[in-house]
Amino acid sequence: MARDFKLGSQLAAASAAVAAHIAEGYGQLTDRHFAHYLAIARGTANELQAHLTVARGRGYLNDEEWRTLSARYTALGKRLTRLMQHLRREDRRERG
Repeated sequence: MARDFKLGSQLAAASAAVAAHIAEGYGQLTDRHFAHYLAIARGTANELQAHLTVARGRGYLNDEEWRTLSARYTALGKRLTRLMQHLRREDRRERG
């Protein structure tokens, strides 16, 4: 993947952005705001899966590597969804 700098850069940026969105959301004052940032993080995780699929198509990942990584991001998306649902139910106005 070293030869495909743009794809590598997109993968690196998306993986960092998932964590950054979660952290940014955690710093919000209300549960609904936190859930909003988690939704953005989930979307970025989906973007990352798309980049992984491209990387597999270009031969940078074999099928087993792709399945393993894709499964991790699918599981992360599910965990984010469950946390978002919890936060929306609780709807605390002051998380502090």
